[in-house]
Amino acid sequence: MILNKRRAPLLPDSGTCVSCVSHDFALKIGAEIKPAQHVPENLFSANGVRLKMIGQIEATVSLEGILVPHVFVVIKNLNHKALAEMDFFATDWLQAGYEKQCGVIL
Repeated sequence: MILNKRRAPLLPDSGTCVSCVSHDFALKIGAEIKPAQHVPENLFSANGVRLKMIGQIEATVSLEGILVPHVFVVIKNLNHKALAEMDFFATDWLQAGYEKQCGVIL
């Protein structure tokens, strides 16, 4: 996937309740970090460690030519550049992309 014109692996994570990016990656793509809104106050990693939330960004996600803005929570010292909550993959725009490629709506 491409986030703000930067190629990045976007890892689908069935265990996450929010889509998130690492603080370093948010800085690298030049995203404006704003205070987080509508996000649980306490976020934890899969091994139970509390995550340090910096804020949130809005980044444009490109998948097979479909461009969509998406909100990501910025996490300090996240081990991956970007994680996507499973609801991210169930959105209408992504289904439309699958329809365009495969001829079916999942």
